[in-house]
Amino acid sequence: MEPIVSSEQIKAAEVHAVQGGVSELELMDRAGTGCAQHVLEAWRALPHEVRQHGHVALLIGMGNNGGDGLVIARILVSQGVPVEVHQIMHRTRPSPGFEVQLERYLFAGGGIDRITSEHLPDLSNAVILVDAMLGTGQTKPLDPLITTVVSLLNASPALTISIDVPTGLYAAEGSTTSIVMADRTLAIEWVKDRAVWPEHADAVGGITIIPIGLEASSFNAVQFILSRADVRAMVRARPVSGHKGTFGHAVLVAGSVGRFGAAVLATRACVRSGAGTVTAHVPSDAAQVIHTAVPEAMCSSDVDREHVTNLPKGLVGTAWGIGPGLGSEEATALVLKRLIQDPIGPLVMDADALNILAQQPTWMAFLASGTILTPHPKEFDRLIGRTCSGTAERWAQGREMALRTGCVVVLKGGATAICTPSGQVLVQRWLNSGLAKGGSGDALTGLITGLRAQGYGPVAAACIGVYLHGSAARLVAEERGQDGMSVSDVIERIPEAWMALRSPLEEPFDGPLAVS
Repeated sequence: MEPIVSSEQIKAAEVHAVQGGVSELELMDRAGTGCAQHVLEAWRALPHEVRQHGHVALLIGMGNNGGDGLVIARILVSQGVPVEVHQIMHRTRPSPGFEVQLERYLFAGGGIDRITSEHLPDLSNAVILVDAMLGTGQTKPLDPLITTVVSLLNASPALTISIDVPTGLYAAEGSTTSIVMADRTLAIEWVKDRAVWPEHADAVGGITIIPIGLEASSFNAVQFILSRADVRAMVRARPVSGHKGTFGHAVLVAGSVGRFGAAVLATRACVRSGAGTVTAHVPSDAAQVIHTAVPEAMCSSDVDREHVTNLPKGLVGTAWGIGPGLGSEEATALVLKRLIQDPIGPLVMDADALNILAQQPTWMAFLASGTILTPHPKEFDRLIGRTCSGTAERWAQGREMALRTGCVVVLKGGATAICTPSGQVLVQRWLNSGLAKGGSGDALTGLITGLRAQGYGPVAAACIGVYLHGSAARLVAEERGQDGMSVSDVIERIPEAWMALRSPLEEPFDGPLAVS
């Protein structure tokens, strides 16, 4: 797992490296060299006629981020790539590392265009823009000149690549809305915390990590990016000699009048999870719907036609999922209370089950260790009784809840954070607005419940479920686009997501990181 770091942690790692004998210039050379290879690949991937009439424009600040940009420019020049370097004169003195890299770049035959408020860059012929203006150290409001250049850059149709983070990402919150909108971000050594916040997804684009030899031992990380390799390591072999009993019995308690579809989606996804047997306990009027829509599943009918009000004594499962389309009737709430206070198997809670729990906060103390909660942002805010100010607070509160209760808290969103009882926050980032549709959470609940029923631990079930959900959605988006894709489309592609995850071959696509 790759750590997600704050600006303070990256500074600590750099100081540790320098104290260990690695110079600041060497770190800059490593960063610039790694980034240059990706810029070169992007340049060479362009059609010949585009390269004939275009160039790479680098916009560089006067600090160490700009120094990285000068290393990139020097390497591009040595490879015969047409380059224009625009130095943004946003401060009176450059950093010492910048000065050395500028001298090296000029010695290699490069030219420089110094940008002031009276002389702005001409980006009209640029086909690739490299943003190396400001990094994580910029915590004050942006300089007006930088703000102007950011606007020019964002108006360009050229491919935009930001070095480490898009300029403006770490500027003082509330001081500016000016952030470079990158197509790709080349993260130096580790992904930075603000880069994975969903509210910054449109600015950051796809993320690629550029290793430069820093050590994570200089700080204590609690947030991590989960790669395909990390998730694949959690997947167990599926014995060919197994029977349906081998792979568990998942029970879903779902549906209420007007929302039987949620129960259908959760059940269909659960069937695709690999569970041996799936049973949906639904209001009696929904029974025929389940039988027709998901013939592979069994159906348990409630005594009530429109709501879930009771659980049959003979209904036994190896894991239980409750909440999709459930409603919050008083009798329904008592069903949830029974599952919490007298658990008959591992529990996955979503949607209305979480809303009921928010109305009955004292029940939280009775949640069995390993219970999985899967709230979207508003559901989580209800659980904690207040509105979080943003992703940073929500993830911190989710981590605290997991530590306090022993539950796994899956904070759904543009980036999904899986908060574990050990205090880790495991992030998967998919950048797929096609999942921002009603029913996506129901499908995820079914998937995770089915995995839990097979005997996967709560953390593994959550991680694998979120991965399969996002991977299947990516397959649909690539084929049908994000606008018109449906949750049913996603469920149908889960088998292919399973095949890709189990494949021993490395995919060029690394799931939650390299999405663009």
